[in-house]
Amino acid sequence: MGITLGLELISRERRVKEASICVDSQPTIKASATTQPGPGRHIVDAFHSRQQQVQCQHPALSLLIRWTPGHYNVEGNEAADKAAREAAEGNTSEKRKLPPYLRKGPLPISKSVRRQAFNSKLKKRAVKLWKRSPRHHRVDPLLPDQHNHTARHWPHPAC
Repeated sequence: MGITLGLELISRERRVKEASICVDSQPTIKASATTQPGPGRHIVDAFHSRQQQVQCQHPALSLLIRWTPGHYNVEGNEAADKAAREAAEGNTSEKRKLPPYLRKGPLPISKSVRRQAFNSKLKKRAVKLWKRSPRHHRVDPLLPDQHNHTARHWPHPAC
């Protein structure tokens, strides 16, 4: 998402000839260079669409997207990190300041995120049902300890 928002900032400038967008995610850079389907494709498609618009707006633009480990020594990094944390907590920009494709509402959720949420819900429901089972109190002591993932020690039977 940050890479697309970087393009948005470039589009608001005049007579841009060179620009760099520093990204600390190599998979993001690789995904931006392909049109093949994959997770988060809607974000990559939005990037490609915005990139075309920016290139038309600034025909002489030389755009460099480069990997920087953790934004190391990149000016404005602290402010960017703070803004990213706020966005992750749900504190987003005013809709009128966002690019048009982000004004529509929440982004689509990926298949893997949906699958993880479903599995988590399913697991919680299974635990809840198990604890209500009449067999739970008899079988539970025989199961490995769930808190520290070690088996319980049993005394040797008298022979």
